[in-house]
Parts: sequence; structure tokens; C-alpha cells
Amino acid sequence: MSDLTSQLRAKVEQVRLSRILVGESIRCGLEIDGLSQAALAEGAGLTAKHVSQLMTGKVPLSVDVALRLESVLPSVSAEDLMVTQAREQVREAKAAK
Repeated sequence: MSDLTSQLRAKVEQVRLSRILVGESIRCGLEIDGLSQAALAEGAGLTAKHVSQLMTGKVPLSVDVALRLESVLPSVSAEDLMVTQAREQVREAKAAK
């Protein structure tokens, strides 16, 4: 495994642990797995627009879509994506109070 791959894998783990948006986890997965957003969309059976909206946080992630993303991005776990989204939603709800 190259140093770059190790660094990218560490970045993905950091993303997961720091509870940042799902889009950042997807973006890191794209880098690690060497895919474009268009290739991800095609492989997951999604539109490029939907993938873009996921990555910018404009649409929520469903379990079905998380599983589709996981099937195309080996470095991304559907469960981790869903947990990341849930944590972000809780954080936002607490901040709104």
C-alpha cells in the first residue's frame, strides 16, 4: 500500500470519527477508490445530480442509497455513512435548541 493510500485511508477514518457530513466521507471514498462522481452515480444507479446533492448535504441519505454507494465504493461503509448522518442530525438538533 502506498503512502498516499495510507494517508487517504487515515483521512477517511478521521472523517468518520470527527462526525462530519456524509459528503466528505463519500468524497474521501472517491479519492481512495479512484472514481469520479459520474462513475459513482452510474455504478450506483443514481443520477449525477443526486450524488452531487448528497455530497453537498442538500439531500439526506437513505439506507437504500447508502447500500448502493457501498457496493461501488469499497472503502465506504453504508453503516458508517448512516451513523455519520444521524450524528450530524443530532448535533444540528441540539444546536437549534
